[in-house]
Amino acid sequence: MNKKDNAFPHFKNNYNLLKCKKAAETIILENLVFWVLNIVFFVVMLIFVYNSGNNIIVQEQSYAKEIALIIDNCKPGMSVLLNMDALIESAKKNNFPVENIVKLDKKNNRVLVSLKQNSVFGFQYFSKDVEIKLNNNWLSIEVGKR
Repeated sequence: MNKKDNAFPHFKNNYNLLKCKKAAETIILENLVFWVLNIVFFVVMLIFVYNSGNNIIVQEQSYAKEIALIIDNCKPGMSVLLNMDALIESAKKNNFPVENIVKLDKKNNRVLVSLKQNSVFGFQYFSKDVEIKLNNNWLSIEVGKR
């Protein structure tokens, strides 16, 4: 052994102890960040599954697309009736006014379907002269001259 090693034996041990403390702090910090990110991810996933599970997003999208396709495939002067029972039931579950379920944004040629507050899905159509009316559980779509 060397005289320098014997002169300060406690310094070497303290240095190793300090290295171990820093390593432990790093491991704890990494684990903490890992768990926080996992919890945030799973909360976001649960919110998405809940919203998808109540089917509102899917219904809004499918009906908006279906109505836009019906409008685009109609010849001038045609009228089409679309059953809206499923949408009306979903809107009533969410305390949303039935008369506001389907609207037309004529300025941008978009069908807007909404089943709850702060939730709306729009889909573009190409026809210019379109009127919609909700009568009981039926949506009347009338396409005029293009």
